[in-house]
Amino acid sequence: MARPTRKTTRTQETSIGEWLRPRPNQWRKAAYLFLAGACMGLSTSTLSPVYGLIPATLYHTQLYVVGLVAIVIVNFLPVSYLASLDSWLPVWASWIPTVQWALFKTSDWLGETAGPLLTEIITVYPMLLLSVAASVEDDQSPSGQKRSYFGMLQFAAPLLVWMGEKMTTTLIPRLSRLLSNVSSSLLQLLLAASYACLSPSKLLLLTIPALLHSVCFNEHMPFPSTNARLNGTLESQFGFKVLARSESITGYLSVIENPKREFRALRCDHSLLGGEWLPTEREPPNQRVRDPIFAVFVLLEAVRLVELVDAPLDDATSWDVAPPKQALVIGLGVGTSVAALVAHGVNTTVVEIDPRVHDYAMKYFALPSNHTSVIEDAVTFTQRAIRAGLHYDYIIHDVFTGGAEPVDLFTVEFVRSLFSLLRPDGVIAINYAGDLLLPSAQLIIRTVYSVFLSCRTFREFEAPQDSNRDHDFANLVMFCVKSRTPFRFRQRVEADYLGSPARREYFPPRFEVDPVDLGLQSTDTSLLTNKNKHLAEKWQKRSAREHWRIMRGQIPYGVWENW
Repeated sequence: MARPTRKTTRTQETSIGEWLRPRPNQWRKAAYLFLAGACMGLSTSTLSPVYGLIPATLYHTQLYVVGLVAIVIVNFLPVSYLASLDSWLPVWASWIPTVQWALFKTSDWLGETAGPLLTEIITVYPMLLLSVAASVEDDQSPSGQKRSYFGMLQFAAPLLVWMGEKMTTTLIPRLSRLLSNVSSSLLQLLLAASYACLSPSKLLLLTIPALLHSVCFNEHMPFPSTNARLNGTLESQFGFKVLARSESITGYLSVIENPKREFRALRCDHSLLGGEWLPTEREPPNQRVRDPIFAVFVLLEAVRLVELVDAPLDDATSWDVAPPKQALVIGLGVGTSVAALVAHGVNTTVVEIDPRVHDYAMKYFALPSNHTSVIEDAVTFTQRAIRAGLHYDYIIHDVFTGGAEPVDLFTVEFVRSLFSLLRPDGVIAINYAGDLLLPSAQLIIRTVYSVFLSCRTFREFEAPQDSNRDHDFANLVMFCVKSRTPFRFRQRVEADYLGSPARREYFPPRFEVDPVDLGLQSTDTSLLTNKNKHLAEKWQKRSAREHWRIMRGQIPYGVWENW
């Protein structure tokens, strides 16, 4: 009885050894899968300037599912069906930038939902399927019959694809710090070159037209010829020009200007971080700061005007002789609020996660140099500031970008950290931009009101009168203090306006929102925490789509499509 047992054990060991045995060209095939993941990551980066980050990633889960299904299916196909597929990988990879360039021209017609899906079906899905098929080609028997096992590479395929995608999402921001001309489109060409090195063949001749188009005609490429073509197209057709552009931590950044309409703006993917009206001969001679193109930035500056109801009314005349106050601004944008605070003599610290945003604000906008800049994520900074015992008279929280709010910066844990940094008589202004009819907006507003004892909320503009509307995308500014004492906006003096027509028009905030309209009287008492962030994130998809349509109404479609 012992002999059959030993024979069975040896058979099992042989089977396991056969499964673990390296196959021919296994490292090359693993590279195919890794590069397919990199292709997915680069696709997100190239889609984001046209559709926004959230719409660009709506179907990536489905993309992984397609890849997993393909791994199973190709193992049942005869080897003759899969022969020489690897030779087509560099060909298709080199054509992806050109195909995307053509499809982006139809983004306004396709829309923010169908556009990313159709683009990835035509470009990335075939790339993934070809890579999966090429990776298992040699695991078939010479006669074309399927072997009785999945190779070890097939089990590792999802991990390899995931690693490739994550590599690109982390590599692009790091490369952008070193090389300003690095772009996702350029990396797509390098990806095609990598495939070509792995699978050289005569089919590479088919890549020549695509490469010529990328170098000479594709405005998304960071070459002198394509940069000149970009500005030529934008100026002749839309009246815009690009002063600077690069990819960074927060996405694709560009400084755009419209000389005819006399404004300049900072773009991040399919969103605007802010903008300013250009200096003209019509502006008042005593104007000390630029006027923003969005009123919400003026509303945030009203944090200086807040006073408790029991404060003396004549305090407004003593602002020029008061000791310097300390302000913390989370989220720089183009620096509109920072410039105003500095002009008022407030010692201002800016926390901005993206160093390129700070560089552009300094170079192309009226951001003064006499402020303290901290290039760091806000969560890390606030924790460090609390340990250091720092406190501020004013805090401005303005972190909207790319069509969505970073949920981490609206959790009850983060709002409590801001509460700790605020002086007992301090004031905080929090900007929230989103669809006010969505549960996520009410969740975030309820979270802020649960931490601060007294808050008042204002809209950027008057609420629409249509009670049957199914969406209400708006900018809100929540002004809050640490005590339960009611507060008001103090009387303005001429110095408050800094000679700015916009500040004279929008000071003080006027369109206050009733707490009932904010959902604060509902029976739902849930708060946004680090553990339930998904409650807000799942609603961001709809809010991001609404924001996409709003942006298309503010800036011509050709500016978004051509980057």
